[in-house]
Amino acid sequence: MRKDMTEKLMARIHDNIEIWEISIFRHWIMALSAKYGLCCYIPDSPGIEMPPIPDGFDMANPQMESWEGRDVREAVAELLPQNDILSRSTGLALLNSVLPDPDGIYDGESQLFFEEKARHLKTCFIGHFRQAAEWREKGFPVTIVELDPKPGDIHWNDAAGVLGECDMVFITGLTLINDTFEQVIDLTPKAKERILFGPTVPFCDFWFDYGITTVGSTRILMPDLAREFFAANGSSVSRAPFGALKKVNISRGVLCG
Repeated sequence: MRKDMTEKLMARIHDNIEIWEISIFRHWIMALSAKYGLCCYIPDSPGIEMPPIPDGFDMANPQMESWEGRDVREAVAELLPQNDILSRSTGLALLNSVLPDPDGIYDGESQLFFEEKARHLKTCFIGHFRQAAEWREKGFPVTIVELDPKPGDIHWNDAAGVLGECDMVFITGLTLINDTFEQVIDLTPKAKERILFGPTVPFCDFWFDYGITTVGSTRILMPDLAREFFAANGSSVSRAPFGALKKVNISRGVLCG
């Protein structure tokens, strides 16, 4: 993320909030400060030219105890500008552990609220998602843009044309780590709906100022159960034990109470 975006997000964090826990799993980073926060950790993500961990970090002992007890604002300011995936992902998990809850939260899978629109609107997914592939199979006008494209997908480097014509775009939170978020916004001037979603996304209405219309993220409701799932290499929110995690959303101009 750009420095000005990071600074604006940090301005929403209260001072003197202490980090209680940072736990690193194969697919996740879980943080506790004011509340529990979460971020995906994808160290081997194709197309990301960043080291997975900072120099000297021991993945055999992945508890980041040296950060515990520190002020969240200071930690986020130090971690997000780093050029490795672990540091940036940890910074985003910490943001999700401390940002105040926004107004208008509603539960559910972000993509499913837009299925009727996806039947007729030119739709792009940044990232290969199961829902995107299913809609494409049904004949919806869906294009999948990927750094590591599967059959039928378009490579990110060749996607400017299709992105420029899309009416709706679903943006993975991974774009906040690999520095492509702003490019997606710039490349989709015709999009009436931009959905930024995934556990990585800092859950707040900040994104509305950058052209996002819906924000989707994930909350930890039962931390012990979630921790067991993560420790067993669970990788999908939809496969987590019932009640452990919950997908949440906010939309611009919508107050759901």
